[in-house]
Amino acid sequence: MFTEKKAMRIATAVLGLIAVMDIVRGYMHTFNIWWASDFFAQMSQTADTLMLMNTFGITNFLTGFIYILIILKARNLSPYILMIIPISYLMGIISARMTGVL
Repeated sequence: MFTEKKAMRIATAVLGLIAVMDIVRGYMHTFNIWWASDFFAQMSQTADTLMLMNTFGITNFLTGFIYILIILKARNLSPYILMIIPISYLMGIISARMTGVL
């Protein structure tokens, strides 16, 4: 049985894992962009695609550090942030389909 305290610890731990993953992705998309675009993304290394990857890396750093700040200063927001993340991805999928990108 989950108590509120235990649920909050789990939410905080999950948000911490997502924060670390975002920071690693930020590093891969910015400082290690040539290797990541070749081996992970397997995409052509044009100026446009590399700029797009770099931009995503910046946002990954931003979200990762914001999540860490939430964990350190406002843990009570962790469950709400975990709800916002999939909603945001769903909105992105819907917009991509509506605009014909997907």
